[in-house]
Amino acid sequence: SANEINAKIQALDKEIAAYNTQIANTQGEAKTLKAALSSLELRRASLLKETERTNLRIREAGQNISKTESKITQTEQTISKSQQALAELLRNVASKQDSYSPIVSILSSNRNISDALDMIKRENDISKSIGVHVGDLRIAREDLTSTKAVYESTKATLEDLSVTKKNKKQLVEQTSKEKA
Repeated sequence: SANEINAKIQALDKEIAAYNTQIANTQGEAKTLKAALSSLELRRASLLKETERTNLRIREAGQNISKTESKITQTEQTISKSQQALAELLRNVASKQDSYSPIVSILSSNRNISDALDMIKRENDISKSIGVHVGDLRIAREDLTSTKAVYESTKATLEDLSVTKKNKKQLVEQTSKEKA
């Protein structure tokens, strides 16, 4: 989980700080071969811990990307459902429309004025429902745009972490060669 990863990252940060302190102390010692070797070993250990921390951050970013992809998919499905519901509602309205106004058609069929008012109320309810669907659709699209922006940002972070990891790995290899 994200909390476990963050806890591991913090623990690694402490270990890295300890290694850096040891490196600083070792550098203050005499410039003997033993001190140089010790310094290289500490530097290598520090770089390995930094690489481990970067791996955890990469894993965390990967999890965030998966969650964001899932949210994007859900939002796209919500938009699709809202569009379908709105289309169905509009088809129903179009199929029930008469060429005459509701009042004229009801009164011409020998009904009373309350039937005409009921029909007008139903049409107003349908209009309100259409408005709600359009509003829901607008909100879902805004949410999708926002989620995609977060996704792209997290993806960029993952790419940066991968480059950092590669650089740390090269430093570990270089330190190992210097030690040999």
